[in-house]
Amino acid sequence: MKKIINLQLIYVSLLLAISFSSFAQVGIGTDTPDASAALDVTSFTKGFLPPRLSLAEINKILPAAEGLMVYCTNCNSKGLFVYDGTVFKNIVNGESMNDGKGKSMNGLDTTTEVVDIISLTGKTWMDRNLGASQVATGTNDVESYGDLYQWGRVKDGHEKRDSDTTNILARNEHVGHAKFIISSSTIFNWTNFADVDTLWQSGLNDPCPVGYRIPTAQEFLAEMDHIEGGAAGAFNNVLKLPTSANRNAHSGDISGHDTGNYWSSSFGKMASNLYPEINFGRHLYFNSLNTDIIDGNRATGLSLRCIKTDD
Repeated sequence: MKKIINLQLIYVSLLLAISFSSFAQVGIGTDTPDASAALDVTSFTKGFLPPRLSLAEINKILPAAEGLMVYCTNCNSKGLFVYDGTVFKNIVNGESMNDGKGKSMNGLDTTTEVVDIISLTGKTWMDRNLGASQVATGTNDVESYGDLYQWGRVKDGHEKRDSDTTNILARNEHVGHAKFIISSSTIFNWTNFADVDTLWQSGLNDPCPVGYRIPTAQEFLAEMDHIEGGAAGAFNNVLKLPTSANRNAHSGDISGHDTGNYWSSSFGKMASNLYPEINFGRHLYFNSLNTDIIDGNRATGLSLRCIKTDD
């Protein structure tokens, strides 16, 4: 008898499973869900409660599915946000997540430990590169190298040293994938987006953690007064900058293994006989002997070291 009962239970379970899988609509609080709805929640005493996440938690689920909806608990303007395929936007006013100071809250680094240090110029910096697991213990400390970003891009996976590559330029600042974009010989950039100069300005696309930003070239210049002797001086400085190399804009290969390369948020342009206008990103560069601020191909992958926003 026991075996018969068990078989009957299995049979009923199978029928229920088939019934539910073929039933395209679900009603909660109603036996007659609206014909236009896959899910119809009906109540006269309660509301619908979506997932409630902090900014850091939301950034950990990026990239997200288009249409994903969450309630942000600590945004500058708390509210319900929906992912439009590129950014989370407030469903009431259409604004992207921001910290109230213009810094976008999408695509931030939320994994690098944040520890403050005071430089010899009196500025507050993070004590390590974005993506690094520790403070540098030497100029060639691999664990302190961190990620390599293309100028103006958010943290979307492209910054990983072994990320896949593509030669298809991005159409706008929201790339939508995690690939490192190879630069052509005429486009010194990962995108031909018209307003590319605005990236990393006023916090737009800035991947630094909340409360931090990418430094300007002038801020790096001020630190250079206290960096002598190239790579050795950069490490012996309180910032302990390692020779974290770079990722080649044309091949995607890691190169410049004995050099340090750190993007600033500053940019430049140059016209030549060969090209009508070349867009550059300015960055701190040092080798075994020298330290300088130079212009670089924006598609090159370089390190980032963040400075405190209020400084």
